[in-house]
Amino acid sequence: MNDRTSVGHESNGALAPRNPARAAASDRRPDELEEIASRWVVLNTGGEPSEHDRQAFSAWYAGDVRHAQMYDELLDIWNRLSAVDAGAIPAKRRRRNAMTSLLILAFVFVGSASLYRDSLRIAALADASTGIGEVRTVSLADGSSVLLDAQSAIAVDLTPAARNVHLLRGRALFEVAHDPSRPFVVRTDNAEATALGTRFTVETLDGHSHVAVLQSRVAVRCTACDEPGVSRVLSPNDESDVSLLGVSSPRITDAAAIASWSQGTLTFENVSLRDALAELQRYSHRRIWLADRSAGERRVSALVDPRRPDAALRVIAAAAKLDVHAVPGMLLVGSPKNIFAQR
Repeated sequence: MNDRTSVGHESNGALAPRNPARAAASDRRPDELEEIASRWVVLNTGGEPSEHDRQAFSAWYAGDVRHAQMYDELLDIWNRLSAVDAGAIPAKRRRRNAMTSLLILAFVFVGSASLYRDSLRIAALADASTGIGEVRTVSLADGSSVLLDAQSAIAVDLTPAARNVHLLRGRALFEVAHDPSRPFVVRTDNAEATALGTRFTVETLDGHSHVAVLQSRVAVRCTACDEPGVSRVLSPNDESDVSLLGVSSPRITDAAAIASWSQGTLTFENVSLRDALAELQRYSHRRIWLADRSAGERRVSALVDPRRPDAALRVIAAAAKLDVHAVPGMLLVGSPKNIFAQR
């Protein structure tokens, strides 16, 4: 059903806040600053800022030289782009087009730039990876197999003493060959899962990782916590999340449903809208952008076909009581007016 390849060898070795002035630039990552500046460009150029908005913008703009530099750079780029057809489009329609185009501009600067940097990092590190909508089985030299979900990547390090796999992006289903003398460990940026058996899934998401066990047991611990603490052992049909708060208590779940992506469907059972959109994004060539960030924690349940990502997105959005708006290169979830709501 899926392509199979072999890998690994034995070796020795923001929505603009209502008062952005309260957030110091030193507390912001560059991509967060780009996002806030982009949204101010959208509001000031294509929206209808209130007096409160104008005062908040003035305070934010004057609050740090980096704010002003980023805003001026984005505004200059948009002005040069929009000058091409400004004289040919009626004013009312031009403002609507400006709103849409600037939304895309905000995405391009914030989303595409960070994705490009991340893709370069992954390309340099990965031993195996998948593209949009691609699910593929990777055979490891020790006899284990890894089923990579779409837009996923792994780096493999097999030594005489240990078997280490770094899940760089996405999600994978691991079937581990029995070898008690060499632990099989899967790592993400904040978690470590050690196989005590044969079959389990690991997923890396924004700010947390997810582990679910289909067969036997897996020991999970947080590697990014100030105090990593002891491992939690998951049994079949257990799942757990790992974040800076630690490893959550095991929850009983239908692990087969969680791994349904390996059979061509995506099953969501009371998951956050943000995580559901992140999973579906792996199958869509168009970027999925949640306009109303406050809706990201809404819980959704749905069964969708990822081979039809646009239709799947509408099912997921409907479960969260949101609409989907298609714009060039992007699918916007929620009302565009909410992109200026407080985060």
